[in-house]
Amino acid sequence: MGEWILLALLCVSVGTIQFRATCRKGRKNKVSEYLQVYAIIFVIWVTLLIRTSVPEHQVNLIPLWSWYRGFILNDAGVRNQVYANVVLFIPFGYFSYFSKARPLRFFLLRGFLLSLFIEVCQYFLCLGLFEWDDILHNSLGCLMGAACGKIVKSIGNLQQWHNRRGRN
Repeated sequence: MGEWILLALLCVSVGTIQFRATCRKGRKNKVSEYLQVYAIIFVIWVTLLIRTSVPEHQVNLIPLWSWYRGFILNDAGVRNQVYANVVLFIPFGYFSYFSKARPLRFFLLRGFLLSLFIEVCQYFLCLGLFEWDDILHNSLGCLMGAACGKIVKSIGNLQQWHNRRGRN
């Protein structure tokens, strides 16, 4: 679990440094779009490309079963999987916000659609369990990433405002 958080923080940190460096050159949207694509590739790699096939289609349509099992029944393995599903989509939401700032509900929808695509692929390719909880957790991670992006952008705007005000 710790390696997932570390990896997400690393992606966001490197992306932020790269973003700030290129903002000065006026190419911030282009870099954000590239980083967003890299985040999508990473998500697809983790969720589809490195998985081994199972003999049959697996489905769990019980909503919030992982929350019950992980947090109420205290199953550490399931709880860590919940955390990993959330953390996995944070860089995607973060970089998506910088490529085109929109209301946060837009990023919730983007996370939902990407996650639904992945879950459907996992089902048809027999690469894992299709479950609503993964879609919920991934969407939540995308929303959290976009919210972090909004906070970082707001702090940057506040710093610019203070710098301009100090010059007058």
